[in-house]
Amino acid sequence: MSKHGCQEKCGNITIPYPFGIGSKCSANSNFTVICQNSTNPPTPFLSSINMEALNISMLGIVIAKLPVSPLNCYDVETTQYLATSLLGTPFTISADFNSLAVLGCHITVLLHTEAIGSIVGCRADCDANSTDTSCNGVNCCQTTIPPGLQELQYTYQSINRANTTNNSSCGYVFPVESTWFQEDYTRYKGLHNQTLNLFDQEFRYAPLVLEWEFAYSDNATCGYGSSRESYTSSGRYCSCYTWYEGNPYLPGGCIHIDECSNSTLNPCGDAICVNREGYPECQYPDDNNIWSHPDENNSYQKENQGKPLKRNGGLLLQQQLSATDNGLDKTKLFSSKELAQATDCYNENRILGRGGQGTVYKGMLTDGRIVAVKKSKRVDEGDLEAFINEVVILSQINRRNVVKLLGCCLETEVQLLVYEFILNGMLFQHIHDPNEEFPLSWEIRLRIAREIAGVLSFGVVMVELLTGEKAITSIRAEEGKSLAIHFLHSMEENHLFEILDPRVLREGSKEDIVVVAELLGDNQEDDTIGVDESSDFSSISASMHLDTMIAYSPDAHPQFLDEP
Repeated sequence: MSKHGCQEKCGNITIPYPFGIGSKCSANSNFTVICQNSTNPPTPFLSSINMEALNISMLGIVIAKLPVSPLNCYDVETTQYLATSLLGTPFTISADFNSLAVLGCHITVLLHTEAIGSIVGCRADCDANSTDTSCNGVNCCQTTIPPGLQELQYTYQSINRANTTNNSSCGYVFPVESTWFQEDYTRYKGLHNQTLNLFDQEFRYAPLVLEWEFAYSDNATCGYGSSRESYTSSGRYCSCYTWYEGNPYLPGGCIHIDECSNSTLNPCGDAICVNREGYPECQYPDDNNIWSHPDENNSYQKENQGKPLKRNGGLLLQQQLSATDNGLDKTKLFSSKELAQATDCYNENRILGRGGQGTVYKGMLTDGRIVAVKKSKRVDEGDLEAFINEVVILSQINRRNVVKLLGCCLETEVQLLVYEFILNGMLFQHIHDPNEEFPLSWEIRLRIAREIAGVLSFGVVMVELLTGEKAITSIRAEEGKSLAIHFLHSMEENHLFEILDPRVLREGSKEDIVVVAELLGDNQEDDTIGVDESSDFSSISASMHLDTMIAYSPDAHPQFLDEP
């Protein structure tokens, strides 16, 4: 989408804002496009870098035509620069989608990147009989390009080249879109016939992938690219919120979609769908068959004006929380824009940790609270109900040693969970990465166990506290065994004390350890460990057992549990 009143295309190329044909249609001079009508079809040129644009994407990508010319041969190391510099512009050479190509043989090339202090390069050797076009080192080689570069400086030298003189044609060195080797390399015959003196008069340009950034408008969200599978910038690029479409860079460019009139987007099923600015309101029948709409004063509605709810289970969550006492008050639904701002658009510098379920970022909300934002991996539709049920359960837990779930966001492609930020780290870190500042003594482990008795996954956490081992490891995954199964089998085979944490063995009495182990073992069912409120191992009985043991423990460290 171009600026209002501006030309949408130059030839076959769409020119979206912030790019524009002419200075009045572009955001600034860096994005000004000159449409040359002397060709058929007309061709767009980026005036700030004087390169023809082959494609312009709102995902932060431009594919441009890079001028290419042959090298002169030198038997001494020679320094050369890329003909086009991007300095002073918002464009950088994409490291994800380009390679540095060296065509020719007996040529060594080193790429210098002083800004990040690294050197990469490759050497192309000769084989006149080779028909290999994979560019793997025979008559051609390629190497990676460091990220964020706006100019290229490289040194090259011809080695062991008989019957050649300085200043003769030696080959080519240029950055190029990685797919060029499969799609275009073979069609230039002159690049294959004469390996010592490569030259093809038709080979004058090569496609180069550039990345760009620009500020965004309302009703849009921005993030950092992380996939090489599709052409998206590795820097920050923007898109309209779900339920909006258009150009996120153009003021007012994200336009609301009437999802109620679209059978594919309508999330209400058999309910009445009322189009609202941002999200559809689903009106459900009450017990008297009277159609009613959600309370306008409901805090959930206030927090979610303008937010999509269908794809990630928002309507199901609303129903579940409405059925739970104070559920809507305890769990906030954050906007994607709010969390993007809190985490600086999920900046790599904000990452607290990565795991099998997703990535956790440190963030600060507008009220100054520090939070941990978990960006989950994609959840299949079949798993949505389980995910929503987990959110509902976690929202009801308010225990001193259980990280509190503050809320979630369901607007983005993947679910986002917002937790309170724990200054001294989580229990997982203290178990599996112990330090002397906060030692996990036997008594502290019992206190933690008491605090989480009845809580989700109590048995698994208790086994981790006893053994110091992780619940899931790659070795056990291959064997089809979890830590719980390993623990139960060890008890059955009288090997319990062989798998316990050394500190537990040193500080805990044998009798106490056996009591705790039997509490877990008595609750086993089908080789699992859990909590069944109908069994003797309910939250009350577990707490009573552990309270008794703590009362007779020789040491006490209550301050550990009181740490924020």
